[in-house]
Amino acid sequence: MSNFYAESISFLLNHFNTDLDYGLSHASVDEARERLGLNESTSKMDRSQIWLFIEHVLNWKLLLLVVATVVFALSADDLFRIQKIALVGGILVITLCWSIYVTVSFRKKQIQRDEEFKVNVSVIRQGKQEKCSPLEIVPGDLLLLRPGNYIPADARIVQADGLLVNESALFGSSGSAKKSDKELEETGLSPEKQTNMVFGGTYVEAGMGQAIVVRIGNQLEMHQHHGSSR
Repeated sequence: MSNFYAESISFLLNHFNTDLDYGLSHASVDEARERLGLNESTSKMDRSQIWLFIEHVLNWKLLLLVVATVVFALSADDLFRIQKIALVGGILVITLCWSIYVTVSFRKKQIQRDEEFKVNVSVIRQGKQEKCSPLEIVPGDLLLLRPGNYIPADARIVQADGLLVNESALFGSSGSAKKSDKELEETGLSPEKQTNMVFGGTYVEAGMGQAIVVRIGNQLEMHQHHGSSR
């Protein structure tokens, strides 16, 4: 399921077996963590820097340009072909530089995210407010959203009061995104337009709210968004 923003709150409460006042029980949290693991990425970006470079920088597009440059070089016997070599070579250099920039930038974001995961977040479990590591968040947890809070997972808003979220690190947008608890009936909305959702890797800038966690780990929008932009 991906259109959590279009589902009713009652459906989500039943789907994740949670409650707006009680939250999850400790037993439910333990069971979910045993079944789903920690709220962390196990993506290929966690491998060595050398392998990251090979996989994300030396991609098939770049290799295709290298082959094209070599073919032109072997058949170059006049000025026109030399000009073609220069053009393809220039595109090759630009593509290489851009691939390195994208890879390094995303790696920096991951390092920053790892640092942010050292903070604690507030949730309601067994009817009480508790603090836990973002790594321990599971689907169905009821997040408390307060100014300055780091949002560790994708969650559907169930209560909002002047809630503003900074999503620039995720979507590259400027300014704050206004959030509400209103149900959205339209399907196929892009994440940026899902105003009743908050996403892992973003921050609460103002207002207050509560939200039911719906996705963790590799399922977070931050990983899907990066993958679709590659």
